[in-house]
This record gives sequence, structure tokens and C-alpha cells, in this order.
Amino acid sequence: MQFSYSPSIPRDFPELASQTLLLRGMSPDVPAHAVIAPFMAQARQNLACTPESEMPSIQAWRRGFARMGLKPTQYRCAAEALLRRLRKEGDLPGLHPLVDLCNAASVAFAIPVAVFDLDRVSGCLQVRPQPAVRSTRPSRARSNIPSPAKSSSPTPLAAPTPGAGATAKAATRQCANPQSTR
Repeated sequence: MQFSYSPSIPRDFPELASQTLLLRGMSPDVPAHAVIAPFMAQARQNLACTPESEMPSIQAWRRGFARMGLKPTQYRCAAEALLRRLRKEGDLPGLHPLVDLCNAASVAFAIPVAVFDLDRVSGCLQVRPQPAVRSTRPSRARSNIPSPAKSSSPTPLAAPTPGAGATAKAATRQCANPQSTR
């Protein structure tokens, strides 16, 4: 499996930073609470000191969305959405040990984290800009908005993961011939 960006992503967002991690043997019955708890405690401590909108990595994502002409408070990165939910509801729902761990790391470090089941991936994963589409809202409220992320199997559970840098509103798709790998 190969992970790449379309050439426009690193060109338009040179501050982009990504990491990949391959985990094996994750199943729904793996006990993960002991690993997740410190991340959640860190996230709660961070939120007690700083609202999510003022965290440097969240501000970087907001600047990236603004550079693409999107309203940063309307299109939040996955980390900001999770932090907001944690602040409002006090916890995050449990889904699967791996997803829960990634969500906990995402809120602890205020970075989006993507999860893919590689048993369902053929070829490679590539992050590409998502083209805008016209809204079907009434004309006075009509605007160009990104369409929902299009992806063939697998469906991303969170946005692709840049570090403190901004990124394009992206769709993760499988591709046959990646053009760049970072």
C-alpha cells in the first residue's frame, strides 16, 4: 500500500507534514482504555487552558481552509470537530479500539488522524483537492461548497493527517499510479 498527495497539495501547502503508522492485530475486543485514558486526560487539560479555536494547529487548519475560500468555522478539520464535541459533551463515543485510540490522539495533540482498514484497500491512497459543487439550497443562500468527500473503499474515518500545517479540503481516493509520495 502506498500513500501519496496529488502534486497540487504540497505545492499549495508546503508546510504540510504527515506521518503514517501501520498497526496489525487490532480487533474490536482489544482492551484500549488504559492507552486511551492519558490522551483524553491531556485533551481535557488542554481544553481547560485553551479553547480549541485558539490552539496553534487548529488555527493552521483554519488558515488553510480560509486560503481555499472556505469559512473555517463552517468547515472544521476533524481534530477541531472532535475537540468541540469533547468540550460540549465531556467525552467521545466509543466506536472501535483503533478508532477510539486515533480520536484520543487527535484531541490530545489537536491534529486530524485518519484510519483505514488496509484489508479493504487495493492500490494506494491519494489525497487530492475536492472540487466545489453548487449547492441545492435556495438561490439567496446558494454558494459553492465542497461536495462530501468522495472515496472508494475504504471510507476515511477522519481527514488525512497534516501536522501543524494547513491542507486543502481533500478527498482520499484509491489510485493506480501515485504521482508523489511524502
